[in-house]
Amino acid sequence: MIRSLFFASTLCALMITTGCSDGSDAVPNTATTGAESTNEVTAAPLVSPEERPADIPAAATPIVQTSTLGEITRQASETPELHALRVLESANCKNDLLVIRTSIETIYAVLTCDKFSDEQFAQLFAGQSAALVLEVSSQRYRILIETIDGAQAELTPDGLWVE
Repeated sequence: MIRSLFFASTLCALMITTGCSDGSDAVPNTATTGAESTNEVTAAPLVSPEERPADIPAAATPIVQTSTLGEITRQASETPELHALRVLESANCKNDLLVIRTSIETIYAVLTCDKFSDEQFAQLFAGQSAALVLEVSSQRYRILIETIDGAQAELTPDGLWVE
């Protein structure tokens, strides 16, 4: 009896599955018009402004794709895995140019200085080992900073260079 019910339900499911198709293996046409689709990225990635601010050294390279400088991998109840971290030595903003000095490189970012506090950086980040992500997307530039202790910062400049 149970075997018969199982067979009948399997047969019914098979009929429903195949009965809804036209018998062809063609993929159904689900194309949408440009007005309906909002998930496609068509813009090219940003590049640093062509005119580098005068305070950025000629040796500094513009960031044109996302770059990861160190990595902290965290898992619950475990010690974080650390890879190629930098020590954050200093950061200051003057004339709408943020300069972040690490033990390995110097990062230059075009940023309105009212969006950055030299004092808060010194209190929370100076001397800390950290991982940084210099992100370039079609919408914006972004600097993500994370220390071993969990302090985080996110900045959205108008251009990025590294020396």
